[in-house]
Amino acid sequence: MTTDQPRGIDPDDYEVPDPTEAAERVREFISAWGDGRIDEVDGNALYARDLEALARTALEATPTTDGAALIAAERRRQVEEEGWTPEHDAEHPDGVLARAAVRYAAPEGPVRTRVAPVWPWPWHYWKPTPNDRVRELVKAGALIAAEIDRLAMNGGEHR
Repeated sequence: MTTDQPRGIDPDDYEVPDPTEAAERVREFISAWGDGRIDEVDGNALYARDLEALARTALEATPTTDGAALIAAERRRQVEEEGWTPEHDAEHPDGVLARAAVRYAAPEGPVRTRVAPVWPWPWHYWKPTPNDRVRELVKAGALIAAEIDRLAMNGGEHR
């Protein structure tokens, strides 16, 4: 066993590290070393992608009330699970992602109907969570982030 410990871990402390910090260290490791075999014991290989899956699970299981972190996690989910990549988003006409964000950001009821009457895509993509206002705002924030990324991919230009 090595005595070298990752930053933030005391070598004499055998407490389990904070899952969010550990997950971030795993992501740093993978971004530096890429995917590949890390170790093998009795014919069972451990790959970097295995660690990434554990890190993702730890991040998703760690409750947070930090709005920016919630939005970043939702944007990551949209890309990884739904396939809404920046390249896909770049194909949308100007403002479509922002209009969808407004629809989620508007409160349930008459205000939503008045402020954001149009959902820009087929209705099966509309997934409101009326009993979870934070979740709807997180979806809105992730769509705003996608719109910002779309503009950046187009050189900041409207199209």
